[in-house]
Amino acid sequence: MATSAFVGAKRSLRESIARRRRSMLEREREVIGGRVSSQVLAMPELERAERVAMYVALPDEVPTQVLYDALRRRGCVVLLPRCAADSLRFARVDDLGVLRPGRYGVLEPPAEALEAEPGRNDLVLVPGVAFDTDGGRLGRGRSLYDRTLARLAARPLLFGVAYDFQIVESVPMGPHDQRVDGIVTERGVVRVRSRDRSGESG
Repeated sequence: MATSAFVGAKRSLRESIARRRRSMLEREREVIGGRVSSQVLAMPELERAERVAMYVALPDEVPTQVLYDALRRRGCVVLLPRCAADSLRFARVDDLGVLRPGRYGVLEPPAEALEAEPGRNDLVLVPGVAFDTDGGRLGRGRSLYDRTLARLAARPLLFGVAYDFQIVESVPMGPHDQRVDGIVTERGVVRVRSRDRSGESG
């Protein structure tokens, strides 16, 4: 795909999904957040994970606090991201009360929080604007997750978290865009076919 067409396709998809997310009622978001939490908690991948890396949702994203609280009640070690230069750094967070607004207004671990890099035996839940069933992921355009995941010493298991309408037929993907192993929505868990742990389609 030509560069201008590629950029245009990403922009168009972001705008389309943004309109859908803005049209949602707060109560609808809360209900879906609870359903997504239940889907994650039932995943066998969660049972096998040593730690779970997730994120604090922005207002237009699937709410994640219910899931965070449920994971902590289970005794799970939860890692949350902090913006650092042009990528993300994760730190263990046992209480959301310690979070502070970061560079983009997102709540994140304070600077003194001990960093902990996700690894092969961890589950990472990532946000996104759109996903497809081949593992394609479209972010907000800053490439923070793509750069962060590319630099990890060992690739963890990656699952996108989204509203069901955020799963589309095809996501425009560049050579440095990172694919996910599955997507969790209020309707269930979609696992990507024939994925290996290297991040490439099998």
